[in-house]
Amino acid sequence: MKQILAVGCGGFLGAVCRYLLSQWISFLHKGTFPLATFLVNVFGCFLIGFLTALLSGFFPSRKNLSLFLTTGLLGGFTTFSTFGLETVSLMQDGNWMLAFVNMAVSLACGLLGVCCGKLVGELLTSHING
Repeated sequence: MKQILAVGCGGFLGAVCRYLLSQWISFLHKGTFPLATFLVNVFGCFLIGFLTALLSGFFPSRKNLSLFLTTGLLGGFTTFSTFGLETVSLMQDGNWMLAFVNMAVSLACGLLGVCCGKLVGELLTSHING
């Protein structure tokens, strides 16, 4: 039951954070490219890599904390389903080039974000652990 609550509470907070950040980015950016979803996904990918490295380095036995932060918070925060919908919408609107750019850049930057996050987390862990 604690694991379900950890995921649920984290998911709630992550979804609220995604909504607020997306609204703010969309307010600042009025273009056709779905920048808010792209930035949230890349940032979420970085954070999941970073937190995974930190959690395994500092709290390897804290399963509920890991579930809260990664499965819950970041699962609610990242927006892959929205990414899919926006990409299909770009295609349906005839914006094929933007759709393919969105797919390629989101995938590349998302994977790069996870790698960078893991690297930063591992460096921080090893630095603190000495």
